[in-house]
Amino acid sequence: KSSQIVDTHRPEQRFYLEGVDGSLVLETTFDEMTVKARIPAEVRKEGRITLFTPLETFKTISEEIGQAEVVLRFDEGGDVLSISAPDKTFSLFGRSVDRRSSKGGAEPKGVRKAVLESGELLDGLKKTLFAVGRDLASLKSRFFAGLLLELEDDGYTLVGCDGVRMAIVQVGKSNLLKERCEFKAEHAIPFTYCEKLVEVLELLPSQRVHIAQSEREVIFDLGDVQLRCGLIPEGYPDYREAIPKGDENLTVIKVNRGRLISALRCAEQLAPQRTKAVRLEISDETLRIRTASEEMGRADCRVPIEREGDDISVVVDAGMLLENLSHTGADEISIELRGPLSPILLRLEPNYSVIFMPRTPLRSPDEGEDI
Repeated sequence: KSSQIVDTHRPEQRFYLEGVDGSLVLETTFDEMTVKARIPAEVRKEGRITLFTPLETFKTISEEIGQAEVVLRFDEGGDVLSISAPDKTFSLFGRSVDRRSSKGGAEPKGVRKAVLESGELLDGLKKTLFAVGRDLASLKSRFFAGLLLELEDDGYTLVGCDGVRMAIVQVGKSNLLKERCEFKAEHAIPFTYCEKLVEVLELLPSQRVHIAQSEREVIFDLGDVQLRCGLIPEGYPDYREAIPKGDENLTVIKVNRGRLISALRCAEQLAPQRTKAVRLEISDETLRIRTASEEMGRADCRVPIEREGDDISVVVDAGMLLENLSHTGADEISIELRGPLSPILLRLEPNYSVIFMPRTPLRSPDEGEDI
C-alpha cells in the first residue's frame, strides 16, 4: 500500500528509502510535489538509499513477498539494498545518501493550519476537480489548471474552474482553523497533485487531515502519509465575483435530477455533433428540451418542474450540463437563470453549486429557427 501511495505513475520513477526511528520511510518527488509514506519497522541500524530500481519493480517484489516478515539490509557501501523473505532474496542497486528524512518536513513560514475530515475532503475534491482545466495550451490563465483551497475561520471552500464553468463546495465547521495568518489563499493546487491526493485518500481509512497552507505550498499530513505540494504562482481571481447575484430577471426552477438527466441524454443523441447544443425552454410548469441537426434529426423532450419567475429560453451544451449534474446524488435540484447569455447557477446541494455559461443560440438548418 505504501508503494501505491508514493507511486506517481511515471515510467522509470525512482524513490528514496530509509530505515529510521522505528519506521521504514518511502519517499518520492516529482515536479513540486513530495509524497512520503511511513511503515512501522524494527530498526536495528539506520540506513538510507535512493534506489535505481523503478518503483513499479519494487511494487511487484512487494506483492510477491506478500504478508511475510522481511529483513532489509543496507550494505556498508550504501549502494545495495538487500530484501530477505523466508523463501526469497533480492538485491537492489541504488545510491547512498547522507540526508535524513524528517517526520513531517519543515513547515513553510506564515501558515494557516487546519484539521479536516478526510472523507469530507475527498468528497469535495471529487465534486470540484472535474471543472478544473487540464489542457494548458487552451487555457487563458494557468490558475485554471488548479484547484483553489480556501481555509477560513468557520470552514473551507474548494473551487475548480476552467473559464467556462465553476464548481464550488463550501464546508462549514466550527473550530476548523487551528492557526491563522494574514495572507489570503490566492494560489491553486495543480490538477495532477489533486489527483494524487484523491488517490491517497481513497487508499487510506477515514481519518483527520492536518493541513498547513502558505502562499507557496500546502502540506497534507495524514499521520504516516504526507503530501507536500507547490502551488501555481499565478494568483487565483476572486471566485465570489463570478457567482450570479440579484433577483432582476431571475427565474428559478426545481426539477428532479434523474428525469432531467434522462431527457438530456435523449436530446443529446440528436444534437449537433460539434456543439451538442440543446435549447432549454421554461414555460408554465414545464421544461422543454429540444434540438435539431442536419445529420441526425430532431428531438423534443419535456420535464415537469416547479417554477418561480418569467418564461425563459437558453441554449446549453448538453454534454457539459450532464457532466455538471453527475457529481451529486441529490434527487431534486434547483436551477437559476437570468437571461439567454447570463451565467446559469445549479444549486445541487446546500453547500455545492456549479456555475456555467450558456451557448450562443444556433439556428435549425432547415427551419431557420433558433434552437
